[in-house]
Amino acid sequence: MAARAKYRGAVKMENSILDLLLGADKGKLQHLPTKKVEIARLSEIVGKPAIFTVRAITSEEYLEAQKHAIDFNKRGGVEDVRSDAYQVFVLMAGLIDPDIKSEALREHFGAATTKELLESTRFLAPGEFLRLFNEIAELSGFGEESVKEIKN
Repeated sequence: MAARAKYRGAVKMENSILDLLLGADKGKLQHLPTKKVEIARLSEIVGKPAIFTVRAITSEEYLEAQKHAIDFNKRGGVEDVRSDAYQVFVLMAGLIDPDIKSEALREHFGAATTKELLESTRFLAPGEFLRLFNEIAELSGFGEESVKEIKN
């Protein structure tokens, strides 16, 4: 699809961001990037590479995670933001291998729910948990390199 030209005053503006978005493949725009991350401590324990696969979260998953992490007062103002709850829900959405929602995994570690499994970090050290969260956040566009400032 050829980019449509836009005019501002007497100046022709080629390839506006709107034109670029309208001409882009929607499937590629909606593709969620993934990344493999090795947890060294677990690799040492199990004697093989412990490779976890994480992916970017969707906007809906992001909003759901926020909803579970923010407490509001009676007037609708923010009372408390629980970053731990936010991180748990982001990991629940973005950790795809191992299948964190696996009943077998929950039973093995004695957790009734996926949330309990992650909150208690039954198999992840706190730093490992945070590293996985940070990888998901980076893939989801929260990294420093995600948006670049254009200097005139």
